[in-house]
Amino acid sequence: MRRSPVHVWGGALAIATAVLTASFFPTPARAAQSGITLSEERSVRATMHAAGLSSAVIERLIAKLRAGEQLDSELETVAPESSVTTLQDAGVVTTATYPDGSIRTTVELERTLTGASARIYVAHPTLECNLIHCTLIYSRADTKYMATASFSTVSAIVAAACGPAARACGIAVGVVIDTTHNAYSSGRCVGLRKVLATGPVYPVIVSCRK
Repeated sequence: MRRSPVHVWGGALAIATAVLTASFFPTPARAAQSGITLSEERSVRATMHAAGLSSAVIERLIAKLRAGEQLDSELETVAPESSVTTLQDAGVVTTATYPDGSIRTTVELERTLTGASARIYVAHPTLECNLIHCTLIYSRADTKYMATASFSTVSAIVAAACGPAARACGIAVGVVIDTTHNAYSSGRCVGLRKVLATGPVYPVIVSCRK
């Protein structure tokens, strides 16, 4: 029997905590478009089982990954078939199920940052996890703020997401700033993504969630 989204993704709150206090939650790896390795497949299977997916769905999703295809939950162009939203301690948690049976969990977060100047800024990122990777997506307002802020301010925002220092998630602030500028100029939003459990966090440009 498939577990309820609330039960399955209570762990999403642990992911959010890891993202905001230490580093991105180690998520299963997916190789380049040639498919996945045996070790990656084992990690993906374990995550899918933990999410309560049926054996039939898991085999179907693994077959897609072996063929180098993306899961529906990874694609912004595919709409979910259903979703369940609950209010939990970490914020609003939404679990969406996609046509191929994959799922994406979203946690709405709020982070208050106080810099050396004692100026307070409240960021409103969204944490999305889809069985393959987790992405901390900053809002449109956050992206604009980061695109026009000083290096030290952006460093503080990155540090808040990755731990006591930006190096805690292995990302260069300069790269984040460049990506943020490109995201802002294109009308999109910047995010910090973690794919490989042992790999680095890297900035991405995605459609704005809010």
